[in-house]
Amino acid sequence: MVTLIIPTFDRHDILLRAIDYYQHFDCKVLIVDSSDNKFIHKFPDNIIYKHLPKMGYGQKIYEAAKDVTTPYVCLVADDDYLLESGLKEGIFFLGKNPEYASVQGRYYKFELIENQVAFSPRYDLKSNNYSVESEDRYSRLAKTFNPYMHQVFAVHRANLFIKGCEFASVFKGYDWGNFYITELIQPLVPMCYGKHKVLPILWMVRDGYIFDPTRRQKTITTKAGLIAYYYKRLTWCAKETKVFLKSEECQQLKASFRNVVSDVVSNKESDMLFEVAFKSYSKGIVSERNKIILKIILKLFIPNSFFQGYKKYNKKKYASGIEDICFSGAFDKVRSSVMKFKKVYDDYE
Repeated sequence: MVTLIIPTFDRHDILLRAIDYYQHFDCKVLIVDSSDNKFIHKFPDNIIYKHLPKMGYGQKIYEAAKDVTTPYVCLVADDDYLLESGLKEGIFFLGKNPEYASVQGRYYKFELIENQVAFSPRYDLKSNNYSVESEDRYSRLAKTFNPYMHQVFAVHRANLFIKGCEFASVFKGYDWGNFYITELIQPLVPMCYGKHKVLPILWMVRDGYIFDPTRRQKTITTKAGLIAYYYKRLTWCAKETKVFLKSEECQQLKASFRNVVSDVVSNKESDMLFEVAFKSYSKGIVSERNKIILKIILKLFIPNSFFQGYKKYNKKKYASGIEDICFSGAFDKVRSSVMKFKKVYDDYE
């Protein structure tokens, strides 16, 4: 019923962990590797490896998407743990609700603390009830990009995912800017055709140990430094988006968007939808930056104990319902995989 696509680049140690974990899934897995060196490995029966050296992020995902023959598809980062129980729940939901283009669930992260794998919510409470369910395309695109949810890692109807990949494949480079834009624009196409929803299920566990960007900032030693880092990161996103909108690549992308969605909207309407999406996204970035400034002000006047209590309350509320819905042992499978490949983490120290 579903195919997983795992893009990777120069992280064969992490890819080995992913292969070991996903070989037990009851589905086909397509790995697309743009590293210069081919990964030599005896792959399990359900995993197909494609070596596409120096191919851009969006382009290599499209190359994999063209090989998908199942009705559903899900993109997975090589360092994430998708839960098979959540994937099955998502497929079941899409089967019963044809008006939805994609669904996903709640995210947790894990960290290694004194050789113990500790889990905690990855995103804030608002992501629990995130949904894009308007009957109007313009409203859907505006809501999709503010607040922005990483819909690219949802389970999608394959035909819409492939159309979206075709649209995004105009980016041929593989630097960080193209990676960022490719993930950002992915929801544009499927949200022209249907709705999206976050279900109350455990969906994915993200690696908050090696690949957490804040952990890699060696100079961050205080919470004030962490807040400053996020502020700078949002400023970078805003700047990168403005540069992109004025670029020749953006004009090419607009033309690709017109072509891909021409069966449901006119050229003029597609340009309007494109503008609505990016205006909404820019507005969302400014809003997030303002919240960071507000947090700084509040921390100056409100006792830290209040924030700690509020965080504990949110974590408890975030987790409510998940344990009853997801299959038992989901965290245990992730914990087992992390410890089995603990050498990867030792090497990154």
